[in-house]
Amino acid sequence: MTIWPNAMIALKRLRYMTHEPLYPLLRHEACALVLLQGHPSIPTAYAYGASQHYEYLALQLLGETLHSHFVMSSNRLAMRNLAAIAYQMLDVLEHVHSRGIVHCDLSLKNIMFDFPGPSQRIYLIDFGLCLSYLDKSTGRHRPDEKMPRVRGTYLYASLNNHLHHTPSRRDDLEALAYVLIRLLRGGLPWQGVRTSAELYEKKRSWSGAGLCAGWPAVFGEFLDYCRTLDYDETPDYQRWKRSFASATRDFTGWFDMWDKTNCVGSVRDDTAPICLPTAESLAESVPWRSVMSRFDSYEPLTEFEAVYTLSAEDMLAPSEQEVISTGLYSLSRVPLSDRPYLTADCSPERLVGPN
Repeated sequence: MTIWPNAMIALKRLRYMTHEPLYPLLRHEACALVLLQGHPSIPTAYAYGASQHYEYLALQLLGETLHSHFVMSSNRLAMRNLAAIAYQMLDVLEHVHSRGIVHCDLSLKNIMFDFPGPSQRIYLIDFGLCLSYLDKSTGRHRPDEKMPRVRGTYLYASLNNHLHHTPSRRDDLEALAYVLIRLLRGGLPWQGVRTSAELYEKKRSWSGAGLCAGWPAVFGEFLDYCRTLDYDETPDYQRWKRSFASATRDFTGWFDMWDKTNCVGSVRDDTAPICLPTAESLAESVPWRSVMSRFDSYEPLTEFEAVYTLSAEDMLAPSEQEVISTGLYSLSRVPLSDRPYLTADCSPERLVGPN
């Protein structure tokens, strides 16, 4: 693409099928990024396109995720930097929520540094599961209805998400609280739990105060606050930004990769005060709808791959493709790959028109 001759971009690719009625995840994410532009922690999207096999999204190249930098490596995290992460994520979530959207999948893997390495600014990524918490016809808050599945990453899912309540702003904040507490403690007590029911029971047995014993109280207080929010209640973002800013000396709001003072990441007190909310029956999650390729036709990838689809209720606009067409460029050709990913008997990839 010659539109950005000197720009380094990232290219996301997801499996796609033109012969099935789909609500594809990457088109959904592209629509969200168009609607959310205007905040420095939202990555810039450039172009979208689809072939008969894949959909593509060209967007701003970013660096490491918090998961790869702090969990998969031995990099240490200063308390001042953890407070900066909390501050910046609260700020970008306030922006996302102000546009009527909830992210639905806050996790360490969906928060990234700028490229090429840890920098002052961090980004919220991966809006493939996001949805509108406002009714598109009335502009009012959607009613709280039972959902067929947990939406997002189980490790960080809110208690109400486990109970299949419709995601709202409170759930994004509770998931953020778990992300922060994992960085603070170096882990969460329910890591390694195998079933959703066991994970939910263990998660709800811990209060914020119990999880964060021995650390600044603001982290546990934030989790306990999130759990008290009503379904349609507007969170007090400014209060918690001030609280995290006050949790450490010389707070700037920026991530400083050279700061290794007062590092976090270890459990100081593992006593678990019981904090049981009102119990509800925990239904099994229904898997996401997927379309599988058939072996009696060609197989685009060398490995067997499913195509996942959202539902009509998840759409952010009556026509997400129209939003994309007005906000992004269209790919002019199928992107090239460093490695072959089509089988020899697969028909050549070609761009298809919007649907």
